[in-house]
Amino acid sequence: MKITVLCGGITPERDVSLRSGAMIANALISRGHNVALVDSFAGVSEDAAESLFASSGYPVPPIKKTEPDLSAVWAMYRSPGDKAELGPGVIDVCRSCDVVYIGLHGGGGEGGRIQAALECFGIRYTGSGYLSSGIAMDKDMTKRVIRAAGIDTADWKRYENITSPSAAAADIAAEIGVPCVIKPLGCGSTCGITVVHERSQLEGAVTHAVKYESAFLAEKFIRGRELTVAVLENEDGEAKALPAVEILPKTGGYDYVNKYQAGYTTEICPAPIPDGIAARAAATAEAVHRAVGLRGISRTDIIWDDKADRLVVLEVNTAPGMTDTSLVPQEAAAAGISYPELCERIALLGAKK
Repeated sequence: MKITVLCGGITPERDVSLRSGAMIANALISRGHNVALVDSFAGVSEDAAESLFASSGYPVPPIKKTEPDLSAVWAMYRSPGDKAELGPGVIDVCRSCDVVYIGLHGGGGEGGRIQAALECFGIRYTGSGYLSSGIAMDKDMTKRVIRAAGIDTADWKRYENITSPSAAAADIAAEIGVPCVIKPLGCGSTCGITVVHERSQLEGAVTHAVKYESAFLAEKFIRGRELTVAVLENEDGEAKALPAVEILPKTGGYDYVNKYQAGYTTEICPAPIPDGIAARAAATAEAVHRAVGLRGISRTDIIWDDKADRLVVLEVNTAPGMTDTSLVPQEAAAAGISYPELCERIALLGAKK
């Protein structure tokens, strides 16, 4: 097949996406496909669409310890006042292939806007549709949907366009309490997230979150073991969970550095949990996948509160990371699916839409 891998974009997860995209492209090339690797924000020369499809590998960029300077990226690729999320020539490249592999994380690339644009041109792509992608990217909407479906999730409250971090902190202390988690509404890769253990930390956590987005959640902190469970659909579209991963950061929480720097976190797959809990976690991830209306691939993050015998869903990812430290490839490997085979299966699912 001819496959366009879209990566990069203009979100705090840009560097993660660039690495994911290059690894996905190389994996697909190793399976015999012709692949164009395209930074959706930078774009390409409008007359170069056909020449971009390669049958040899792409260089894989590193992920720095700090998130990218997005203002510098804007200045590099856009003139003042230009707010276009897609770069020049991107749609042309996408129209010239059999399927687009969504290797974008966060923002419009994971949140439905780019999926909607592709659908307007009748272009097939991997993963979930624009509506379910938008729901999953909005942490408040996700929690509303899954709670209505009877799936356990931590109590929360949404805040937007606050005028006073101090007043918001006081309201959170009264409504949610401490400890709690403050997280931007639509960011991934733990960008902008703070786990608040003391009342004195709340105002700073709110200030940190709104640097990323004007809307954020205050969520009750659930103490327990951190699990994540991917769901990969089969050829018949049936959602099947992969083995769970347990996440154990060596120091601190599972933040941006601990996620993407090799050796900073211990990830155990299959997770060393009782068979009954593993089965319940799998069923929970499959239920989330169905409730939100997801397609192809997803990954649900869960806390197992063993003292209360609860499996509490935190959020779901529709375009999970595919780097060498990412979780979905580890789960696939535990199920006997190699990285190249995993990428190809996702691409083939998208091509069938």
